[in-house]
Amino acid sequence: MKRKAVEKVSPKAVAIYEEPVVSKGKTYSSYRISYYHEGKRCRERAATLKEAKKRADELAKQMPTDTKPFTSTQIRTIHSAAETLAPLNIPLSEAARRLSEAERILNGKGTVQEAARMLVENFEKKELPKITVGELYEEYMKELVTVEPNGKKRFLCSFRYWQDNTGRLGAFAEIFKNRQIASITTRELEGYFNEFPERKTRGLNAEFTGKKKKLTGRTRNNYKGIFCTFFEFAKDRGYLPRGVDTEAQHIRKAHDNKTEKERADEMPDLIYKPEEMREILDSMTDEFIPFVVLGAFAGIRVAEIHRLDWRDVNMKEGQIIVDMHKAKTGAKRPIDISPQLAAWLKPHAKKNGWVCPHFARDSSLLRAFGRVRNQIPVRKVHNGYRHSYASYRMAEVGDLAKVSWEMGNSPQKLKSNYVSLPSKTEVAEWKRILPNKKKKPVKNGAV
Repeated sequence: MKRKAVEKVSPKAVAIYEEPVVSKGKTYSSYRISYYHEGKRCRERAATLKEAKKRADELAKQMPTDTKPFTSTQIRTIHSAAETLAPLNIPLSEAARRLSEAERILNGKGTVQEAARMLVENFEKKELPKITVGELYEEYMKELVTVEPNGKKRFLCSFRYWQDNTGRLGAFAEIFKNRQIASITTRELEGYFNEFPERKTRGLNAEFTGKKKKLTGRTRNNYKGIFCTFFEFAKDRGYLPRGVDTEAQHIRKAHDNKTEKERADEMPDLIYKPEEMREILDSMTDEFIPFVVLGAFAGIRVAEIHRLDWRDVNMKEGQIIVDMHKAKTGAKRPIDISPQLAAWLKPHAKKNGWVCPHFARDSSLLRAFGRVRNQIPVRKVHNGYRHSYASYRMAEVGDLAKVSWEMGNSPQKLKSNYVSLPSKTEVAEWKRILPNKKKKPVKNGAV
């Protein structure tokens, strides 16, 4: 039960409580004087009420007239603040003084934490090795392609990935070539995205057209992804401060403003229906059967299929190994061969050699495939084989993490870009797509 004060001196500043003391069976008169000094609660004792009042008056005269005791909540706050400051050896009063001065200097233009981070970043930038955007771009591209002694380019990644990087970073590297990478700000990157200079590609070269456009939607997000990778490369090489976000990561991300109904209406067009896939396979030339089924029934990317050798396809163990040097993500990925996929691959399997007709680049493979595919009267779906695998597989197993692992994608990207769940009937029909034993081999594009 809360004890009531006998008397209060200098309202709420000093209080006297009667607290008799029991000693050896006898009770003695005693009074407790309670007050606050520099934020701490203090107590003293007096034998008589007269002595207690006298001491309380002395204490009250030492205090400012407007001094008020702290509430229990305020006391806990003070103790917590003191504990936070203890490792820094900064008194609470000094911390309050510094914060007050910092807020006065900032004058609402930011927080103390933001100012501190900016100061540290500026110091770190001054100590970092300097490199221009143009020099960094050359260093970055050497990780993607190398030039042989005979002058021929050897791609260390897929041609398409190299093409994406040159197309999306080339203009930036040309315009900002003399700027230090550490001096590039998010505001400048936003301005560049809003007035993006168009270039026309001629072979492996590109020229500015003089036209500009604003990057929006998925295009903007794709560019942001490439720029984030480029700036992270600079951080990994020690040209940008570690432990903080790069300027590219703060580029505004484009949002999808479509309604759920609009997205749902579009989704069926991203995958093939069972009857469409059956017609494609029944009409496809034998040389491209593995190309189609590895995408449709295993979800492997075009660039990865382009690099696959029959030694990567273990029909006996029922597994395909997409090696780290062949995978887009650079991570080794095992893929189980389903009975359906095995039935399609078995007639074409070899001990070694390229799985598909081989070309220097996966884009050339796509063009050769396209010439055959154009003769089949079934609608075309961009990236339709991989989209179809993701959707039918997800509808079959209902495990987003499992399917994303099989495809080498993040669950978030798989859900937003690939998955269009078909009905159970369609899944069953998809699983029944098997080689037509009565089909005659189709060669040389004669469909």
